[in-house]
Amino acid sequence: MGKILFLIIIGILFHFFYRKIKQKKEISFSFKNQENASKKKEHLEELVECEKCNTFVSIKEIRNIGGKNICKGCYENR
Repeated sequence: MGKILFLIIIGILFHFFYRKIKQKKEISFSFKNQENASKKKEHLEELVECEKCNTFVSIKEIRNIGGKNICKGCYENR
């Protein structure tokens, strides 16, 4: 009887510690996902359509000439 009770207690303790460890991993995993999501947002660039060639380019490569958005390539080849 004592051995069965001992095994039940060991099983309950094992289950308790397993759940605690699993919760810590899930919390750290969700924290890493939040960090990755914020890093992805930092790398997003705004894209604007060139009114001459109708391609979407980064806002860094757009020239606003006469109220029209023209990409760097079209500006150099005009």
